[in-house]
Amino acid sequence: MMQSVAAEVIDDWSPGIQAYASSPVGKVDFASGSANETEMQLSTCIPLWCASKPVLVQVALAIAEARGLSPEDDITVLLPPSLRRPLRSIPLDSVFAHRAGLSALRMYQVLCTNVAGRRMLAEASWAAAAAPQDQAFADYTPFVIAEAIVEQSYSAPAGEVLDGLLASVGIEELRFSNFECLSLGWWWGRSRGRWIPMLGHAIPGELMKLTPALGGVGSARGLGAWYESLLQQFGGSSCGSSLFPSGGYLESMLASSSEEFDSNLKRVCGFSAGFAYPMSGHGVAQSGRSLGHSGWMGRVLCMADIDDGVAVSLVLNGVEFDCPEAIEGIRERALGCLKADLLAVS
Repeated sequence: MMQSVAAEVIDDWSPGIQAYASSPVGKVDFASGSANETEMQLSTCIPLWCASKPVLVQVALAIAEARGLSPEDDITVLLPPSLRRPLRSIPLDSVFAHRAGLSALRMYQVLCTNVAGRRMLAEASWAAAAAPQDQAFADYTPFVIAEAIVEQSYSAPAGEVLDGLLASVGIEELRFSNFECLSLGWWWGRSRGRWIPMLGHAIPGELMKLTPALGGVGSARGLGAWYESLLQQFGGSSCGSSLFPSGGYLESMLASSSEEFDSNLKRVCGFSAGFAYPMSGHGVAQSGRSLGHSGWMGRVLCMADIDDGVAVSLVLNGVEFDCPEAIEGIRERALGCLKADLLAVS
């Protein structure tokens, strides 16, 4: 079934495609098209951008749970001294649901600053949060905060911490710091009807400068493995690592979620625990009780259905601007094909 989607996507919408899906009864994976000068492989890893966000936040939440914080408790007790000066206490769950009233950092601000610079930006955002606000903001401030929590707890760069935790549970095709061990693919941009490699996005030295909320590199299979481990937490069987909080803690975070009008995304949607939740508010009709995240204008999509135990991930490595409806349509067809392929193997 995925062959039919690949035939539609490749050349017209992306040079290459990867897909992965798993359920309690089986797994399917798929790769086709171009990664760089070579064919796209199942093991090809490309920058994931915003799809990296949940991986970082789960480690921060595992720290919060270990410190005995409930979702309603003040997040500032987890932060380094430079970020402990808000004008009010701010609940942990509201920060990672984008409902803390923090001012929005723009992508270029996050990309163009080092760790110290990101902390200064977040501090300014913190200070601007003088009173709770109901309006949601889909921005990068919560993820700069998550990075600070991880580094404060582990006394090490967050990317290195994430890599160590991922390796400890056997997830190899998802990294945030050491990319040399990966088979890297390119992002491509469309110019005058031709796909042009965006080489800067495949250079490990450049990627390592990004916040872990944007700088993860992986494959659809690597993302799928992470979401499979996440589903284990909800099922009550821990993966035995500080990569995640417990399933019960995550459920308590999700319980406080709500869908509101997001002033940045200009639509009604919800976030919780660093995830887009529910996915139905983020252009994914076939979602059920799913949580996940997209990356690079929807070209990367990863999600897990908590009730059905299904994890799916999809990667398109080409960028076309001003066509969100078309990409959402392609994603829906791809998800339908992946579920059909899962049924076939079961």
